[in-house]
Amino acid sequence: MAEIDSIIKLSVEERIHAIERIWESINPSQLTISHAQQDEMSRRLARYREGKTKFFTWEDVRAELHKK
Repeated sequence: MAEIDSIIKLSVEERIHAIERIWESINPSQLTISHAQQDEMSRRLARYREGKTKFFTWEDVRAELHKK
């Protein structure tokens, strides 16, 4: 955990850069997803292709959140 402690001491910019480097080092072909995740992705893709997906701007989402 000493490595983590030294990373936490970095500036925000340096930590973000470290996260980016770690993320870029992950080979997508080595990732696995569960059957439930695959089913959900297929369902969402089908809804998108059928034109049933609704999109919202950040401004709309933020305004809705502030109503609550």
